[in-house]
Amino acid sequence: MNQEKMTDRDRNMLRAVELYYRDGLTQAAIAERLGCTRWTVGRLLKDASDSGVVTVIVSHPHARRHDLEVNLVTRFNLRAARVSPTQETVSDTLTLLAKLAADFLADLRPVPGVIAVSPGRTVAATAHAAQDNWAHGVNIVQANAAPLFHDGTLVGQALAVLAKRGRGAVRVLPGPLVAGSVQEAQTQLADSRVKTAIAAARAADTAVFSPGASDSRSWTLTVGPDAEERLEDLGPRPVGSIMGHWIDEKGNAVSEDLDRRTIALPLCDLRGIRSKVLIGHGVTRAPAIKAACTGGLADCLVIDSDTAEVLLAS
Repeated sequence: MNQEKMTDRDRNMLRAVELYYRDGLTQAAIAERLGCTRWTVGRLLKDASDSGVVTVIVSHPHARRHDLEVNLVTRFNLRAARVSPTQETVSDTLTLLAKLAADFLADLRPVPGVIAVSPGRTVAATAHAAQDNWAHGVNIVQANAAPLFHDGTLVGQALAVLAKRGRGAVRVLPGPLVAGSVQEAQTQLADSRVKTAIAAARAADTAVFSPGASDSRSWTLTVGPDAEERLEDLGPRPVGSIMGHWIDEKGNAVSEDLDRRTIALPLCDLRGIRSKVLIGHGVTRAPAIKAACTGGLADCLVIDSDTAEVLLAS
């Protein structure tokens, strides 16, 4: 601001800023000092913020990384992005990320009526981080089959917690994710419980899921004991999994046969859901997250800062 061109309003704005931010006076006290109304002080402070005279720097170790959020939205043409700072331990990173994800779901507008959810450890942590009454009457639908227990966590219980705290109901889809053959998959998909659950997931207005990394452990848990042999038959190695589907770098299924045996909401139907919220942490999942974004499988990200930086550098 050029000193020679300062107006009385400029001087009052700077004085209001100093009294408010440096000296800690209330707006009422500042109004008395400046001889104006409290409303005028509020306008002066807002103008100072809008014009860049005042900038706010949040340095708390748990504060969101807004710079990375803006870059992610621009780079991947997202509807929204939330980035929590990576912590020293995986457990602390997950705890902070889950709270951020739970708040993001609560702030979604329009308010979701039905959410198709892919179960897993990260989604379970998000469910337990959700506050009571985070929604009013939301229905949670399990979007892909899964064992009753995953990493020691009761899958249905986590989804039930999310539904209960959102004052809604839950529809669980237990069973093996990958059938032994296409015929077995067709039989399983014809079951009324499975058919109803997948139809409900298809009609959801929001999808919530966490990406799976492309590693031997994840592959074996999903496909079975002969996973490595089947993996070799696929050719190009998948970059990860989304809602139980193993995908390539473009977000497409790596194997038509394997995908036909997967008991889950089809990828084409996932793309048609209005809000697709991916919650993930860990740089090993970055390739799957990138594929989900570029392949139209995710348009909202809730991730940690290390993963965000890897994504933006790729």
